[in-house]
Amino acid sequence: MHFLFRFITKSHFMKKHVLFIILLTAISVFGQEKLLVKYEQVSYPTMYDTNGKEIVQSPEMKKYFSKPVENYLTIDGKIGQYYKIEKLDNSQSSFKINMIGGIWDQNREFDFDKNEIHVEYMANNKPYILVDTIARKNDYQLTRETKKLLGYEVKKAEHKTEKATIVVWYAPSLPARFGPDRYINFPGLVLSVQFYMNGKTEPVTEILATSVEFNDKLKPYELKKGKIINKTELNKMIQDDEIRQKEELIQNQGVDKE
Repeated sequence: MHFLFRFITKSHFMKKHVLFIILLTAISVFGQEKLLVKYEQVSYPTMYDTNGKEIVQSPEMKKYFSKPVENYLTIDGKIGQYYKIEKLDNSQSSFKINMIGGIWDQNREFDFDKNEIHVEYMANNKPYILVDTIARKNDYQLTRETKKLLGYEVKKAEHKTEKATIVVWYAPSLPARFGPDRYINFPGLVLSVQFYMNGKTEPVTEILATSVEFNDKLKPYELKKGKIINKTELNKMIQDDEIRQKEELIQNQGVDKE
């Protein structure tokens, strides 16, 4: 009996041990998979003139701004890249906007292992790379509200300010902390974002995932080359650009500077 008890105990231990190894292997394989998420971003910007009055946009202008922009998010371990897919515009529309001067952000990379974020910026037609630390927390309120997106259960998070409300839907079953653009640090992958101006029922900007694909052969996006800057240097560049734009506006209006 003693021998039989030892045999059963040892056999039971071995089964549990084998099961643990299989489970650990499955987790390891899943963790090594690379994830590609495709998003569509649509913006409906409200525009104002120099007197703060809202500009009535023509149908052609509204159509131009509301054209969906396709973006990709690739995830490999603790590193993710969010980038825009450049496509040729073969439309016959006469309404075009050329970005001359100004400062705007483009593609970005999150490295949660190093806790760094790298963002491509264009400032007066020159490329820069902002290197900054990733904040460990965000100011969103997690709610119990749920729904389905692309077959995944997603949960709602919300952030309100005096002027705007941002609604985020994230999937707890998919890699946490990652998301489109700057919408990160949630306990699941962000699949949808709506940005509302307070008092408006329609979002100003909407980002929606259109597909989620696991692909081990996926190649990461490489940021463009540019001068490395920090947050302080970027803020200084933005302040200088705002001053320049105001001076140009005054000159164009024919108003003498005091």
